[in-house]
Amino acid sequence: MKFAGPLPWMGPLATPAHVAEAATTVEAIGYDSVAIGEHLFYPKQIRARYPYRSDGVLSVDPTVDSLEIFTTLAYVAARTQRLGLLTHVVVLPYRSPFLTAKLAANVDVLSSGRLTLGVGVGWLRDEFEVLGVDWHQRGKRTDDALTILRGLFEEDGTPEVAGGTIPPVHFYPKPVQRPLPIWIGGMGPRPRCAGWPASARAGRRSPRSRRWRRPGRRWMPHSRRRGAAARTLTSTAACSWTGGPRAGRPAPASTTAAPPGTRAPANCLMSSAAGRRPG
Repeated sequence: MKFAGPLPWMGPLATPAHVAEAATTVEAIGYDSVAIGEHLFYPKQIRARYPYRSDGVLSVDPTVDSLEIFTTLAYVAARTQRLGLLTHVVVLPYRSPFLTAKLAANVDVLSSGRLTLGVGVGWLRDEFEVLGVDWHQRGKRTDDALTILRGLFEEDGTPEVAGGTIPPVHFYPKPVQRPLPIWIGGMGPRPRCAGWPASARAGRRSPRSRRWRRPGRRWMPHSRRRGAAARTLTSTAACSWTGGPRAGRPAPASTTAAPPGTRAPANCLMSSAAGRRPG
């Protein structure tokens, strides 16, 4: 089991000096990685319920500094030697997948292959509305973006999405890691393993679930509610391993920690800060 350490990417300590000191200290202590999140902004009027508290009230101060996710990780990479870099999470459906691919590949190259790209569909509907992105299409947009990312990262730059093929492009540099680890973040009563499409997180199922059955993708649970972590572990342990050619086979015993009497699927993380980094 490996752990992600703290990094002050938001709040009064989100300064160059504090970020650098925290990153080097976390690395020296022996943490495996650091994880940071993102929101482009917080609308002044928020109607959406905050999903990580039972009362639905936002638990962070939206008026403090919040550092951008990829440039911050690039800065951390320059100050460290081995520390893993985890985006926890990039809100994929309201971003350009091409810009996201460029930023992610660049960080992986500049860090010599230390990036894990954690992505999610987002919870803050008000943020989508300000950006002019259809909230109800975020599942499909996430599915399509993941297909585009893989096409740019691993193939010849001719990704196919629902409705047609995108004109081929030259996309370089490619990430150092092949494949670049992509972890899917979220919370809920149903397990989100590599065979479960991102659109399910947005409230619908997609027939294109086969695209998830590819190496390097894992689920990254996220919950701050009391008792939710234990429920997550129990439901996650019921997932079947779809990361290999024989879907549903038992996971190797050397994967992440699991509740007593269960075995962890190789493509599921058992907590947001624990897991075996894909090699």
